[in-house]
Amino acid sequence: MSFQSWPVFRSLFIFSCWIVVLSVAVHLHAQSARTFELEDGDRVVFIGNTFVERAIDYGHIETALTTQWPNKNITFRNLGWSGDDARGRSRRFFGPVEDGFKHLETHVDGLAPTVIFVSYGAMESYEGREGLADFEANMNTLLDMLKSTNARIVLLSTIPQENMGPPLPDPAENNANLKLYAASIESLAAKRDCWFIDLFSYMEAALKQSNSPLTDNGVHLNQEGYQAAAQGILNGLRSPSPRKIVQIDGQGNVNSAIDTRVQRVQVLGNGLLVTLQDKGLSSDKKLRLSIPRLFNGSYNLRVNGRNLGTYSSQEWAAGIELPWTPEVDQTALLMQTIVKKNELYFHKWRPQNETYLRGFRKHEQGQNVTELEEFDRYIELEESKIADLKRPRTYTLQLQRVMER
Repeated sequence: MSFQSWPVFRSLFIFSCWIVVLSVAVHLHAQSARTFELEDGDRVVFIGNTFVERAIDYGHIETALTTQWPNKNITFRNLGWSGDDARGRSRRFFGPVEDGFKHLETHVDGLAPTVIFVSYGAMESYEGREGLADFEANMNTLLDMLKSTNARIVLLSTIPQENMGPPLPDPAENNANLKLYAASIESLAAKRDCWFIDLFSYMEAALKQSNSPLTDNGVHLNQEGYQAAAQGILNGLRSPSPRKIVQIDGQGNVNSAIDTRVQRVQVLGNGLLVTLQDKGLSSDKKLRLSIPRLFNGSYNLRVNGRNLGTYSSQEWAAGIELPWTPEVDQTALLMQTIVKKNELYFHKWRPQNETYLRGFRKHEQGQNVTELEEFDRYIELEESKIADLKRPRTYTLQLQRVMER
């Protein structure tokens, strides 16, 4: 390039950069004006690295998505593989990297997904800025393959590492690279019209605000970390969290009810009997109940027969955040069932004796590969339990005035 042509090249380069920035900005503005909803009959498939595979052990992400749409028939499958990258290199077994990509393609096609969550970039980020071009090329190849399914694609950004102090290393440099790859994924989403969720920014804020660790080792999320990530995904889908606010006056009139249905209010001689049903399950969004215009005094609260404490009429007028409702236990049971279902599916699609069933030693036990299909009936049994457990139940709240002696 001649010295005289440099100003022209620089102008063209700057112009092309502005085009990319503007396209991302337009895409994000358009995305922020709408929501991403799962639809009745959706088959949701998660593909990705360690973040996706370890989600199987906790269940928070799938539970959050399940309870967000309790009246829709939605099924989930997790194809995460620890240490994987966009080329599918962890899935290759004893063959070349290309085999890993073929295995991923085969498993995705076999599930006929309608929605695919994609989470890559963590492994690739260790290559730093120099590895960005390869990462983007591999992601484009992956997304081209996924496009053939006609599924709606959701791209998850990388997540930051946690600084847990010595003797663990300071993750500042790694986080700078992870943020760089998160921006790359965001740009890819804009170019390919995929939905993008910025988990990096959400988890970065969550790590700063948390009073306890969100990872086991600075890298891998723990129970609380996956709970935060699940909320981050809901936020990224623009799915509103339930507010659960009810106001009933002392005469039994329903003044307002948000995200909770008041099915019946009965005025008793010394209190109220209220039947409620939440619109959706949520173990961390507590119901706030206010009851003004009660007679002065103290009132005992029982929910489904469980004593939850005594509060003054002034406290009831201001509003009480109920310490427990039955949905807490129901959500916990739902999550346990989801974890069990995912464990069964994991053993079906990733049997420990893969080498003997489908690998180079299949001549020894390959005839047993048909037994993997027997997992289906157990998976379906757990899914029938999930379909029942995800629907909110009615519960009874009794407010009884404490008689003074």
